[in-house]
Amino acid sequence: MYPCFETIQIKNGKPLHVRFHNERFWFTCKNYFQIDTNLDLASLINPLMKDCRCKIIYDINSFNVLYYPLVQKRKFEHFCIVKTPKEYPYKTVQRDWLDALRKGFDDAILIKDNLLLDTTIANIALKIDGKWFTPKKPLLKGTTRQRLLKKGMIVPADLCVEDLKNAQKFAIMNALLGFLELDLKKLHLEGI
Repeated sequence: MYPCFETIQIKNGKPLHVRFHNERFWFTCKNYFQIDTNLDLASLINPLMKDCRCKIIYDINSFNVLYYPLVQKRKFEHFCIVKTPKEYPYKTVQRDWLDALRKGFDDAILIKDNLLLDTTIANIALKIDGKWFTPKKPLLKGTTRQRLLKKGMIVPADLCVEDLKNAQKFAIMNALLGFLELDLKKLHLEGI
């Protein structure tokens, strides 16, 4: 078994949206490591920087809590569309296969059984007829996705590549990016 991790944004010395990280952490502990816990990840966090990202790497026996400065946000302009046969229900440190799918592009939009999943680092959403939709079966249930689903800001749906072509807007989301809208007219999509 590979170790798993959570990446939590720290803003003004406080971890953001820990509830959703805890929920995924508890799910992973129960289903991947077969242990029950109610540990609050916030109890492990003691940042030295006011604004940073906290990466908690854990396995069945240990926790490693690391802090990094917030990096300048990457550009997302060139995406490739890639089929993936793999599953990724737990956020493990074994991500080489995901990184390889980018093939030199800013990121890859992953599909399985002709349905959109995620990118290699973020969940996705499409704005269609004025409503934001996110794949019903993502590669990984991200914490920002879960938070926005709970708020009713995005709706789960089966989305295919045709939907990507016909959407008014496209967004990627994760704990560090938040909900980042990208201009579909300016995106270069390879393999569409």
